[in-house]
Amino acid sequence: MILRWWLPVFASVCLAWLMLAPLPADTPHPWPGIDKAEHLLAYAVLTLLWLARRPIRTGVAVAIVLYSLVLESAQGLTAYRAVEAADMLANALGVSLALLLTWLWRRRRPGVAA
Repeated sequence: MILRWWLPVFASVCLAWLMLAPLPADTPHPWPGIDKAEHLLAYAVLTLLWLARRPIRTGVAVAIVLYSLVLESAQGLTAYRAVEAADMLANALGVSLALLLTWLWRRRRPGVAA
């Protein structure tokens, strides 16, 4: 049972660390908007980890979106990060994408709880 929860909890802690860790000011981006794609992907993976082998629960998605809002707001309390509404939107889109992928996957597999 513990193995069922350690990976999403570990991923949640790692994501918090990544979102709040200081970045060098001269960190180049390969192309504009890559950071939004990173946010979307990170929250999609996090949501997929939380939903793996569990029924889809709206509460899980809401909790992850709230978690992302808290972390994004905490960035504003640091001197080296900034709060961005576009990041919050990318986070929510990542959660939505994971919900959609999970629903589609389980719909194709009879006998698996959606």
